[in-house]
Amino acid sequence: MDPVVEVEVKLTPVGAGERVVLDDIRFVGNEDKVMRQSEASLLLLLRFMQMNPKVKIEIEGHVNGPTFKNTKEFIELSTARARTVYDFLLVNEVEPPRLAYVGKGNSRMLYPTPKNKEESEANRRVEINVVGN
Repeated sequence: MDPVVEVEVKLTPVGAGERVVLDDIRFVGNEDKVMRQSEASLLLLLRFMQMNPKVKIEIEGHVNGPTFKNTKEFIELSTARARTVYDFLLVNEVEPPRLAYVGKGNSRMLYPTPKNKEESEANRRVEINVVGN
């Protein structure tokens, strides 16, 4: 039997208007498929929603698209990425009225001219906006 490990996590309270970048929820390039290493962050988001039953969020999807205009395809892909997180929360019984999602394409890249794979991956992200609590 594996030993039990207990971890205490102290979180700063969040209020409406707060924005959280989920650095660890990353996507495969040109897909809405979450990378395997992102599963723990998805579970943390779910736990946050369960522990804060009145919180309402907007899930914002983003893509990596340096040197390109924000095309319809970028917006559709970023929307699909946000929808992936939305669907995960729905399947885990977070009520639909507490959730919204939107795709921003490449309009707000963290690294407009990424210099390496890590910066490109960081642009393929989801941000959570707390819109009510």
